[in-house]
Amino acid sequence: MAENMSMADQAVQALAMVKAMDDGLDMEHPERHAIRNMKRIAMQAMEAGMRSAIDLAWQAQDLRKLASEIAAQEKAASDEKPKTCSYPHCNCPFDAPADPNWCARGLPHNAGVTSLPHTKGD
Repeated sequence: MAENMSMADQAVQALAMVKAMDDGLDMEHPERHAIRNMKRIAMQAMEAGMRSAIDLAWQAQDLRKLASEIAAQEKAASDEKPKTCSYPHCNCPFDAPADPNWCARGLPHNAGVTSLPHTKGD
């Protein structure tokens, strides 16, 4: 029957089993070289896994901090955004159609804007 072991219990069991892999081996055992090599590989795998887990934990912590900073910046920027469209004096990053009643950002229009401004060629 399978046990539902915690991650800590699994780590302790793995460490104990790897430590005991070459217990009692001496010159009388011809398999000693293969078993010691298997122990070395198991230790390298556990070390690499722990390093990867620690790196991922640090990255997750840094990502949470960065996400909080971005959210704070977005909140501050949204507080500074205009409440109405300033067309034709806006610096809208989108290509707007020739309709003065259309706002790419979806903002309500200023009451005074009813027609397009004249260009040099008119």
